Amino acid sequence: MVDSSAERQAVEEMRKEISALFAEQRRDIQMQQMQSVADTAGGGGKPPAARADETRSQDRPAPPTVDPAIAAQQQAIAAGRAARAAREQAATAIGAQDEQRQQILRQAEQDRQRSNDRDGAER
Repeated sequence: MVDSSAERQAVEEMRKEISALFAEQRRDIQMQQMQSVADTAGGGGKPPAARADETRSQDRPAPPTVDPAIAAQQQAIAAGRAARAAREQAATAIGAQDEQRQQILRQAEQDRQRSNDRDGAER
């Protein structure tokens, strides 16, 4: 049998690794954008923020091109999140429709009750 706590721990570690990869990719993209903006503006050098970030990242090796497996995994994660959001939105809409139906039924029952009370008072 598979130990569920060990399985959960492995999944959590994988999530942390993926989050770290996302963060690293975001930093790399930001660095590239800042460098591109500086080059386009004719600044000649990198902005101070880029240099400060670069000194922190010198300890780690330059990231290779994005691994296709990681890209596929990222796309699967994004697709899963989108599907979950769509399901939640559909469930919310259904819940709102059910509430509206209940409200209409309550109103109809109250109207019927008032009508019965008036009919009884007229007799």
